Amino acid sequence: MIDAERMERIRAALKDEELDAVVCALPGYVLLISGYWPVVGTSLAVATRDGRRVLLVPEDEKELAEYGGADEITTYQPSTLDRIQSVADAASAPLREILKRLGVNCARLGYEFGPSSEPSSYASMHLFAGSVVNLLRAAAPSSALAPADEMLQRLSGVKTPIEVER
Repeated sequence: MIDAERMERIRAALKDEELDAVVCALPGYVLLISGYWPVVGTSLAVATRDGRRVLLVPEDEKELAEYGGADEITTYQPSTLDRIQSVADAASAPLREILKRLGVNCARLGYEFGPSSEPSSYASMHLFAGSVVNLLRAAAPSSALAPADEMLQRLSGVKTPIEVER
């Protein structure tokens, strides 16, 4: 379900903070942006100032992610049986492509960085935490990065009527 009021609040916040986009990895903020709650925390959501919302999710979460409100869903494979890599390394190339498609690969990007707490969504959960900075530097090396924690906390603090109904 698309929450037009939520998207307008995100767009206004990005404008006020002089950000072109925000990239979120914490499940609560992925939900805020896309309407999708990640299963194990390996999903990323991107929201742009012009109102586009894109999800990057593990291949096995695509069907679940389709119930959210993202404009686009891109999948990736966080791990394989024949190659050892971190989740951030696996997400780097697909995130780079998403940011390029959205025209924000050389832009001012917000991200979450500070302390947080998240409800557990599964028996175990991946949190990107500070590694999101390295991920963004790899995916968008020409972008200026800015912590967006305060903006995201303000946005998540007041629910829209659709969110309250849920």
